[in-house]
Amino acid sequence: MKFSLCLKNKFNSSAGFTLIEILIVLSISSLLTICFLQLVIRLYQNNNNFIFKNSWQLDAFLAVNFMVEQITNSIKIEVVNQGELNIYTYYNHNYQWLKFSLFQNEKGKTLAKAIGSEEPLQQDFGKNLTLINQVKELKFIKVKPGLLQIKLLLTQNKEELIVSRLVKIN
Repeated sequence: MKFSLCLKNKFNSSAGFTLIEILIVLSISSLLTICFLQLVIRLYQNNNNFIFKNSWQLDAFLAVNFMVEQITNSIKIEVVNQGELNIYTYYNHNYQWLKFSLFQNEKGKTLAKAIGSEEPLQQDFGKNLTLINQVKELKFIKVKPGLLQIKLLLTQNKEELIVSRLVKIN
């Protein structure tokens, strides 16, 4: 019986939280929530930036790798100038001319390939097909006889990326 009276007195007491105490708890929990949301948003933005950089690097590597593959399969190679290369290679199930060069479009400079004739003496290149956008510079440099360097410089959001490969040529 004493126990029930003790519980009854506890529940009937008028002591509780004051309005100021509740406001302090709400303001502290709001500040903690805001800090947590800012942290989550920052992590999300960093993750998007990381994914963007990785995809940008992968695109550049794949473009240069495609050029290297075509050069190694080629029969004839003509370095027209430092920014243009013509090769007679096995492409689309037969031998034909390919040209790698830069051209200007609405997005800026673009690395493009143009498909030419199947005749080894007639190049006759057609339409430029984009490999990668926002290229600042493309160089084909004969380092030594039988060795060609491909250097691709990309710019995006004030950042630069250089992809360079050496290719053994015939």
